Amino acid sequence: MTPYLHHSSTQNSCDHNQAYAKDYQQFWGMDKGQGKGVKVLSCVPSTQSMTCDHTYGHEPPHPHSHIIYIPGSKSLTIRSLLLAAIAEGESLIKGVLKSEDTYWCIRALESLGVQYKWLDNHTLQIRGKSGYFASNHDFLHHKLYLGASGITTRFLLALLWAYKPTEFTHPTSITLCGHKSLESRPIAELCDYLRLLSKNDPSRLVFCKKDNHLPLIIQTHGCQGGQLNIIPTAEASSQFISALLMAAPLAQEPVNIHYGAPLCGYISMTYHTMASFGVKVDIKSQTKGTLLSVHPQTYRSRCFTVELDISSACYIYAFAALHGLSVIVKGIKTTSLQPDVRFLNILKKLGCTITSTEEGILCSGPPHLKGGWSVDMSEMPDQIPTLACLALCSDGAIEIRGTEVLRYHECDRITAIEHNIGALGGKVESKAGMIKVFPQDQGPTLKRKNMVVLKSFGDHRICMSCVLLATHFHHIIVEQPSCVSKTFPQFFEVFQDLGCIFQVTDLS
Repeated sequence: MTPYLHHSSTQNSCDHNQAYAKDYQQFWGMDKGQGKGVKVLSCVPSTQSMTCDHTYGHEPPHPHSHIIYIPGSKSLTIRSLLLAAIAEGESLIKGVLKSEDTYWCIRALESLGVQYKWLDNHTLQIRGKSGYFASNHDFLHHKLYLGASGITTRFLLALLWAYKPTEFTHPTSITLCGHKSLESRPIAELCDYLRLLSKNDPSRLVFCKKDNHLPLIIQTHGCQGGQLNIIPTAEASSQFISALLMAAPLAQEPVNIHYGAPLCGYISMTYHTMASFGVKVDIKSQTKGTLLSVHPQTYRSRCFTVELDISSACYIYAFAALHGLSVIVKGIKTTSLQPDVRFLNILKKLGCTITSTEEGILCSGPPHLKGGWSVDMSEMPDQIPTLACLALCSDGAIEIRGTEVLRYHECDRITAIEHNIGALGGKVESKAGMIKVFPQDQGPTLKRKNMVVLKSFGDHRICMSCVLLATHFHHIIVEQPSCVSKTFPQFFEVFQDLGCIFQVTDLS
């Protein structure tokens, strides 16, 4: 059995880039992928039904069926890892996603004194710190490099801000930094909320380079508690609310959050995960939003099973829709906590048939994709690039609303969608809070004779959506394919099993 790991990671340095790929490979036992571009040489999908299996370490139940391994949810993996780390006792996290984001999360926890061991390939045993991350003077001036993981950064910022400092004789200073894409992402509003919960002390959060962006120095003194009034904005990610909720039980006094909107799926996922670790969030619907109340409590250890990543499954279902296939992703359930489960309803609007089976959800693609409708995607913004690509291949324009937050991800995803569909000769109309994608016969003639390079902009969601287009149109190269490792490292293996043949190119 692997011994407990507890050491200061060499990756938590802001000058680490050359060592990262090697360490990632050693840590996960798999290559991150270094190709500069990828081209679909051919795509001949099987006409038989395919079963995508989420079974770790076991032989497939049907040796002659198409078995594809779908990873666990990134959102639930990181939430459960962090809550287990601050809980009292030892927790088991089953179905852990091995990806770039979870790599940075676990590396950060190592550096904060959290001990863990692998019980099998996807089960992690974590010895909780009972609210105390670092436990000795070695962490008084510490630097955490968090890659491009926005979710880890936001959640960890709030937890570090709130954790109990009673084991220290001096204040603890921790610097959070990361990749340039992370340093461009919004974090100011979360910092403002944290200050309000601690007597608005500006000295506890200091931006190193420019205001409102990483790098950021945190002075840890604990969190008093209090009341927050939060109005949702495009820059105020739901991750801000989740971060505040996760940290709230560590406060000295109750935390009451008046949220000026109905709760989105990711916030619901957060308080359900907190409940799994023994913490209760009181929720009351109000005329102008929702009141979330959390009293001081202690997280308790537990055995937590991470759901399959429905966000990853959506690309497989989209491929089925695009090519008229029938695909079962084994283990996917309509009762999932993940907001992207609603994408199944989008597939129905496109003409797909969705059926719940004992093995999982079956998606059968139509003869042609149906357009000519409008939809609000604010509950599942990660799938807007996916739908935009499917809309290009449909029989009518599709208007997608709720797009405001797409400006503030790994890249400006609205600009990325416009660029890539435009590179294919397609047409996108963009207005405040919405885009409208026209099918190929309602826009300029698509360029099929010349090689077209689609840009991923280093964004995993954009990259995977572009690959969907590359399986449909000819002569396409997708840049920076390795960025899929952020959430779905097995993406290209899955699509090879679905009938695609890829060629890595250096774009020279």
